Amino acid sequence: GGGGGAQERIKGLAVDLQQRTYQAVARSLIKEDRLTFALHLARSLAPHEFAEADWSLFTRKQAGGMSGSFSVPGWVPADRKADVALLSTTLPQLVQESGLASNPEWAQWMGSPSPETMPPRSMPSSVRRFQFLLLLQALRPERLGAALTSFACDLLRLPNLGTAPSSLQHVAAEGNDPTQPILMITTAGVDPSAELEDLASRVMPGRFKPLAMGGQQTGPALQLVREGAQRGDWVCLKNLHLVVGWVPALAKELSSLTPHPEFRLWLTTEAHPSFSPIVLQASLKVTFEAPPGLQRNLMRTYETWAPEYVETGSVQRAQTLFVLAWFHALIQERRTYIPQGWSKFYEFSSADLRSAADLLAPAAGQGSGALPDLEMVHGLLGTSVYGGRLETGADKRVLDSYMRQYFTGELIAGRGGARALGGVLQMPQSARHADFVRAIAALPPVDSPALFGLALNADRAVASRTSSYVIKSLRTLSTAAEGAAAFERERWSAELSPLLTLWQKQLQQNDLLKLASAGASAVLGVHLDTPVHRFVALERKKAAALVEAVDGTLSSIARVVRGAELLTASTQADGATLLALTVPSAWADLWEGPPEPAAWIRAAVARTVGLAGWWQRIEQDALLGSPLVLAELLSPSNLLNALRQQTARAAKCSIDSLRLSCALEAAAFRDAPAPPVQVHSLLLQGALMSPSGLSEAPPDAPFLNLMPPLFVAWIPANSPDPYPAERSVSLTVYLDTERERTLAELILPCAATQTAWIQAGAALFVSGEH
Repeated sequence: GGGGGAQERIKGLAVDLQQRTYQAVARSLIKEDRLTFALHLARSLAPHEFAEADWSLFTRKQAGGMSGSFSVPGWVPADRKADVALLSTTLPQLVQESGLASNPEWAQWMGSPSPETMPPRSMPSSVRRFQFLLLLQALRPERLGAALTSFACDLLRLPNLGTAPSSLQHVAAEGNDPTQPILMITTAGVDPSAELEDLASRVMPGRFKPLAMGGQQTGPALQLVREGAQRGDWVCLKNLHLVVGWVPALAKELSSLTPHPEFRLWLTTEAHPSFSPIVLQASLKVTFEAPPGLQRNLMRTYETWAPEYVETGSVQRAQTLFVLAWFHALIQERRTYIPQGWSKFYEFSSADLRSAADLLAPAAGQGSGALPDLEMVHGLLGTSVYGGRLETGADKRVLDSYMRQYFTGELIAGRGGARALGGVLQMPQSARHADFVRAIAALPPVDSPALFGLALNADRAVASRTSSYVIKSLRTLSTAAEGAAAFERERWSAELSPLLTLWQKQLQQNDLLKLASAGASAVLGVHLDTPVHRFVALERKKAAALVEAVDGTLSSIARVVRGAELLTASTQADGATLLALTVPSAWADLWEGPPEPAAWIRAAVARTVGLAGWWQRIEQDALLGSPLVLAELLSPSNLLNALRQQTARAAKCSIDSLRLSCALEAAAFRDAPAPPVQVHSLLLQGALMSPSGLSEAPPDAPFLNLMPPLFVAWIPANSPDPYPAERSVSLTVYLDTERERTLAELILPCAATQTAWIQAGAALFVSGEH
């Protein structure tokens, strides 16, 4: 009996220790990294829950195959087919046991709003919980984050992944070692130094010494630390991310001090990749994050704007400031939806808000009904204050649509009282600061995509992206933990064998070397010599070079692993690169494909095989009369250029006099200089396509949807588009779902206004690759 009690006590202490470990580390992490750490910790403590092959596939360290006898069910959405195929070739037994291909319950399960909580009833108990997460990853990645959180909490015996509230008073009591700095890691929009100053005024009156760091403050900072350590003061050095190169000097200074027992060194910094690891390891770390959302963003603005600032002047001026605060919050919080909201993270800052307020407030201050020059306001906000940061045409259109929606005569003249901003925020009819704060408090604390004008299913894309971030972080964490530098034959064999096996499968299944040889020596007959056909010939030669480069790299590594070849510097560099799960430069220089080696190989092989099909159609003189899949090309933009050149020849006109146009029906191009080409398999985000044009995507719609075939043609620049301007919108076509590389702009028919689709983040993609 006593022994059993001791065992239970030990188990209880073990659970307490792992919970304390999680809390101690998690409070130093930003919220989006806590799930990564929880899973890393759970796998260390309960390795039996994570089979090695399952974990390798989950983190995409397992290369997998590319094809096999498994046929992806028709109910699988277009953007999920590749992941389901990868699952089937890597873990075929799991796919068979789960009944993924044969059980109709899976199709019904796909439509569930919370599929992670309710697996198909017929799924056998032999499918372990983590294996079910692999199925979820392949089919419903937007629900994977919630499932992983529940899984990690169960393994670690945690109620949730939050951290216990850390008041600075509690942190000060815990950090009672004068030699240990207290590092407060902050995000934009939050500054704990005011709370710290208030605490110091009560605990250490007259002995708090703050200093905001900059290039000229490093000398005074060291002197302040020396004096504080001698007298027992609290010293606070703010914004160390501005002087990261100097931080090691601070660490050196601290190591040489023998501080007074009451001395405390408080440091604040935003996250920075070059921050000194010595200081990080030596410090007690606490993270302070600004709560997300429009409500909190607006509250922060009105905490910064004192009542006298808001109430000075007319009601019109106060309302104009309110519109500006809403606009500023909108464009900042839209960053949650990157890359659908903005194509990248733009540093919209409080300085931008101040500049805009300085521009708008005086113009609206008299309340006489006279309006500022709105075109000038739009121009200054759109070119210098906010728009100067934007890098893409699509992002500039979003900003312009917001400016024209909110900086209107109706709102700035104070006549928009009955109109709610964003449909939810009522405009106060006074200049009282408290009235605006009260209106903000009535906002919902959690934002919906509709507040930003985004598609109603945009949250699904955010959730999927969050899951991808966690997986990438876990992969990086495990790779970094394993180390990389020196050659270790056993490690190379264990970790690179899946990639070598993948390549061998592709060589055998697709006869790649034969395809590459045929592509490298392909010659066009005289009667087939056109710009488009020449483009395809060049693509085949490029694909052949890719195959040769990959085969050369992996063959050398395979021989080294077998001991049949001496290790050279180039082979060691390539092996180390692949172990780090990045693409060797010799491959990337030939083609900018996916960032991970296995995905890069699968994409390159798919294009090599696809181009062989294009060549067969050329030999039959049937290429442009058949449907074209742009994802089968290495350089889709060059195809469009070749089509333009070919059209210009047919029309006997200059290339510059033509522009790209598209339609849902070929008949729209009866009068075009050359017949249109039919483009298949484009993907659409931010909308659905109906026969009449773009339509709203419901909240439960997949975030990528297969487009119907599009007919594309180059037409004279002065020719009308197939669709009238008031019922069409220009969408960007991207080469990847990260929206980093653009292909073209296409004008498509739409049911609502152009503004609706611009703000929805609607766009087309050549493929679903990241």
